[in-house]
Amino acid sequence: MVLAGLVIWALAVYGAWALVHSVVLRWQQRINGQLQPMAVVLIVQNAEAQVEGVLRSLMQVTASGQREGYILVFDVASCDDTPAIVQRLAMQFPQLTLVSVADERELGWQLQSVWASGVRVGYLCDLRVSGWHPQLARDVRLLCS
Repeated sequence: MVLAGLVIWALAVYGAWALVHSVVLRWQQRINGQLQPMAVVLIVQNAEAQVEGVLRSLMQVTASGQREGYILVFDVASCDDTPAIVQRLAMQFPQLTLVSVADERELGWQLQSVWASGVRVGYLCDLRVSGWHPQLARDVRLLCS
């Protein structure tokens, strides 16, 4: 009984120490600017009317943050000028990447490969469903700071 109590006490102390160590390490990384880069993943389709404004606002937010950020845009078989607009912006902003996919299945495979590669995805937004909303830039700003 006493031995079990000591084991539980030791595990509790170790857990508290690990938590404090993790918080201190994270705080030091933040202060020293050593935070790992974060990806913002956007899924778009036929969004030529809004995609440039969305991306310009996100590029401004990620550029002004403490954490390095980049944006992956997955275009799902757009029939309008969405891919051309994103490609033009990618020429101006090296942290922006366009990935064109033919259908939902290929989108799933591409997203799996992103996660399997170890990329730290901080935000995923399917603009086909939700459209542009003001909280997107605010949320990304919080993630990058």
